[in-house]
Amino acid sequence: MGKELSNLNTDMKNFDEELFNSLTLNQKKILKIIYMNPGIHHSDLATKCGFTITGLCNIISRMSSNSSSLFTKERAGQFKCYTLTPIASTYIEKSLSSNSKTSLHMFNEDKADYLVAETLTYLHKFQEHTNENWELEMYHILTGEKESNSSYFDLFIQMLSQLYRTNNSYLTMIYNEIENLILKEILKKYIYNKFKNYELLKPLFQLSLYNRRSAEDIIDKIFAENYQKYYPEMPDFKFTNEFLFEQYASIHHTVINMVSDVSRKKLTKREAYDYWCKKYETSNNILTYIAEKYSTLETIKKIISENN
Repeated sequence: MGKELSNLNTDMKNFDEELFNSLTLNQKKILKIIYMNPGIHHSDLATKCGFTITGLCNIISRMSSNSSSLFTKERAGQFKCYTLTPIASTYIEKSLSSNSKTSLHMFNEDKADYLVAETLTYLHKFQEHTNENWELEMYHILTGEKESNSSYFDLFIQMLSQLYRTNNSYLTMIYNEIENLILKEILKKYIYNKFKNYELLKPLFQLSLYNRRSAEDIIDKIFAENYQKYYPEMPDFKFTNEFLFEQYASIHHTVINMVSDVSRKKLTKREAYDYWCKKYETSNNILTYIAEKYSTLETIKKIISENN
């Protein structure tokens, strides 16, 4: 039984390695640029990659049949936009952060600078597109009085969200572009509510980007402490990060609630992962690991129940 359960946890990882090892340097370059520029237009992607538009089409078409699990193509008005899937985002984050926490920090600073420029670009395009009515239009969307029908506003929020996850101290630069004080406060409240669940696990998300093994050790400890019936051996774990030690009780409480929630809903591993990505506004790789632990736990419970 142990071997079967171990296989459950490694299937997705093996698939990921095989998939990404099959990519060419140009295909990996495309993925990194999409990661840096979520929602990037086809023509802009070609320019940043140094390809012609036709050349980019040819490279993407030559990608493996599994390319649909790497990125999505959506229409935003007249534009064709690319966004990485959670699996691809995890791969890029892992490859970028494999050297050290310092290199990841430097990368995030560069990424934040770029995202500020892109966020402001889409804000200005939204303002130009709606003319003098842009403040009223934004007010109605942010307060939920109407749905957005502007691709520029949607991309503005998408970039703003990416900026929040990368370095939320840069948000001030965006807020300062809005002179209407009431609208500015409404936007701040909108972002606060959007990411209040994310903040519950933020220390864990950040740790997983530069030290995934330590983040997974924390999840192992939480499962062992809370589900002793199914995990009789407590993992040998020592905290190496004081901030996480201080936040451990909160993280423990949140993770157990996450697992109990999806267990009551009887979600599969994939359904649980998708549910958490939406709820916590991130595709951080630690959610994949929690989903694997949850799936294994449910399998053990089922086997024990059937044998009793």
